Amino acid sequence: MISTLQILHSILKKIVGFALLLIAVSTVAQPNDIEALLKKGDMVLDTNPREALNIYHKAADELTTKNAKLLQAKVYAKLGTTSLQIGYYPKAITELKSALEIYKQLGKDSIVAELYSDLGSAYYFGEIKGGNEAEKYFQKAYAAFSKIGLPVSAQFNANYLGYIHWAKGEKEKALEIHKLCLAVFNTLNNLKGRTICHSDIGFTLNSLGRYTEALDYNLKALELATQMEDALVITPILNNIGISYINLNDLNQAEKYSLLSLDKAKETSQNLRTKEALSNLHNVYAQMGDYKKAYNIHLQLKVINDSIKDLAAVRKLTQRDEQAAFSLKQAQMKAQQAEKDALATARLKHEKDRNIALMTGIGMLVIIALLLTLNIRARIKRSKLLKKKNNQLEDSNLLIAKQNQKLLENQNEIEENNEELETLLDELKRAQSKLIQYEKLASLGVLTSGVAHEINNPLNFIKSGIYALEEIIEKLPDEEDKELSITIVEHIDTGMERINYVIGELNRFSGNSISKDLVPCDIRKILENCLLVLKPKIDSAICTISTNFAHHNTIIQGHEGSLHQIFTNILENSILSITKSGTITISTKILESNQLEIKIEDTGCGMSEKIIHHAFDPFFTTRPPGEGTGLGLYVSYKLITSHLGSINLQSTENVGTVCTIKLPLNSSKNDA
Repeated sequence: MISTLQILHSILKKIVGFALLLIAVSTVAQPNDIEALLKKGDMVLDTNPREALNIYHKAADELTTKNAKLLQAKVYAKLGTTSLQIGYYPKAITELKSALEIYKQLGKDSIVAELYSDLGSAYYFGEIKGGNEAEKYFQKAYAAFSKIGLPVSAQFNANYLGYIHWAKGEKEKALEIHKLCLAVFNTLNNLKGRTICHSDIGFTLNSLGRYTEALDYNLKALELATQMEDALVITPILNNIGISYINLNDLNQAEKYSLLSLDKAKETSQNLRTKEALSNLHNVYAQMGDYKKAYNIHLQLKVINDSIKDLAAVRKLTQRDEQAAFSLKQAQMKAQQAEKDALATARLKHEKDRNIALMTGIGMLVIIALLLTLNIRARIKRSKLLKKKNNQLEDSNLLIAKQNQKLLENQNEIEENNEELETLLDELKRAQSKLIQYEKLASLGVLTSGVAHEINNPLNFIKSGIYALEEIIEKLPDEEDKELSITIVEHIDTGMERINYVIGELNRFSGNSISKDLVPCDIRKILENCLLVLKPKIDSAICTISTNFAHHNTIIQGHEGSLHQIFTNILENSILSITKSGTITISTKILESNQLEIKIEDTGCGMSEKIIHHAFDPFFTTRPPGEGTGLGLYVSYKLITSHLGSINLQSTENVGTVCTIKLPLNSSKNDA
């Protein structure tokens, strides 16, 4: 919460700042006015540089010592570069140096480098101080551009040093500089630099009388300049090629390139280049002996010379007038500056008085603010107290929220623990149910084993009695009595076989009937035998049998009788599940786990989840009383597990059942 004191302090700061801004604005010319004049001059610079220079002078008149240094430097630089363009070299040097000093103070390194180069050009073209100052500034420009990472600009200034040495008569030194710059421009792959250096080397070699070398460099310069499409660069190159061919006495080529140079010079209104091309053509036609053409060229040359002389005279007069005007302008500017200083002094006194009045008003505002502060201190104190109470209340709410969160976390943890306990309880109930079932089965197994044993003992006595009766019957004299006795014995023997079968079933139920010696069993043959035995039931149920047996031998190590009983029980259940008509599909497949998978699928009535859960329980049956013992699937399960196999039931009511049996393969047999 921001206090009222802070608000008042902020308002006072703004008032003082605004007052100071008014003071500053009243004593300094508006920068926007000067910038507008500079932009206006830039718009006419290309078409009318003298008009642009006059506009820049107006911008300079608006400058005072209170203006920003950068704005002052901009105005001086505009005056200097425009004067250089027109040819007012002394004035250009003065303005450029003024701009240079300010930009150096401001640390504008790139602009400083450009100003060094402009100063070198002003001294060179103005022929001031014999070229020494030009050389000094070109060297400074080279160093400055190199320092800020502009190698192309640096090399152009290095190449300008060659012009200075050539003007001094040091042509070999000039040639050396141009070649060094060419090597650097080749490395930088700069087209303009390579073009100019080739042209400069060709020109210098011509002046040294090395025309063959000059021709090579000039032709290469022409090839590069053609890519640039710059007529101002191409014209002197064509002229240099003409000079090389004249001195190599190839007058036809000299005529060709001199004419091309003349056309380019006239096209771009270059009077000096036109004069050079006409001079070359005059020499060519004179050496050819074509004096008529030479005379015509001589007439054209005289006209262009007179034009150039007049131009030079006008230029000198113009320069003299401009210099006089510049001196007068400087005197006027000094007088104007003195007048401005006097006005500024008067204005400062006026502003001082106004500032005193303004500060008095500000002081009154401060007093009012202090009085207001005293009146609202009590309110601020109450506000702080209320804020403190609010903070305490927020802390209490936060503590309650944390406690609620903790209670919620504890509740979630309790719910998770309850879920885990319920899961464990369900698992415990299932384990208890299985344990009770296993205990029942164990007790039942012991009971059935005992019953079978007890029945087997008297059965042995009966068998012994039958053997004795058979011997007695053989000795009977009466054939009729003998035949009757044999029939009775056969009935007794049939009953004995039935009792033996029941004992065998009881032994299977108890798990004591499987032989320990397993033999190779062909599952396919066993299934086919089971289908053959069950054929009457299959026909009566009106069901279709479909088989899809594996192509390889499906032989396992097992007990053939037990396997017959397993598949007979399962197939019989499938047949009985089909009430009207349906299909039973039997398939075998060898799995990658070295097991044989047997699937028996039917389209019968199916089973619910509850029935599937009890399907392997002993004595569990869905058939009517007297039609099933409930031991079929239980015995099958026991026999399959004794073969180290597994059985699984999947069923959907009113759709059908899939019984999947997996038995370990006899690998040695199946690999054969």
